[in-house]
Amino acid sequence: MTEAGWTAHELKCWPEYFQAVLDGVKMFEIRKNDRDFKVGDWLHLQEWCPKTQAYTGRSTKREVVYSTGWEQKPGYIVMGLRSPTDRQMGRVAACEWTYDDMDDYYETACKRGYSLEDGTLEENYHKYCPYCGGLIQLAQAAQKEKGVGE
Repeated sequence: MTEAGWTAHELKCWPEYFQAVLDGVKMFEIRKNDRDFKVGDWLHLQEWCPKTQAYTGRSTKREVVYSTGWEQKPGYIVMGLRSPTDRQMGRVAACEWTYDDMDDYYETACKRGYSLEDGTLEENYHKYCPYCGGLIQLAQAAQKEKGVGE
């Protein structure tokens, strides 16, 4: 289905992956790019049970907000996804992180904790929050404590 420059793709999704998408912990899809997936397209994921060879009746929609074929098998693509709720509420633009020096971890605006084995976020090439997908923005105190920008 094509509308105004974007395409809606109907896709089967196995239960364990479908639930992870619903829970918000799997915000990507890796697929064979046999449909010419593009940023701005919508995926209509329909839960499919391989044991019964039938749809379960559960479905969800996600917008493709990023794509890359880097380090994939030939003909495959990784797509970053965003839920309609995230888009409507303006979420995912940024996620402010505050560094806790006492416990040596970051607290994220999306209410998660994150720590590094060694180095800074920049040195470890962390640009986006792994939980909500927002662009990481360090709180002023966190920038001073970790020596960012000096």
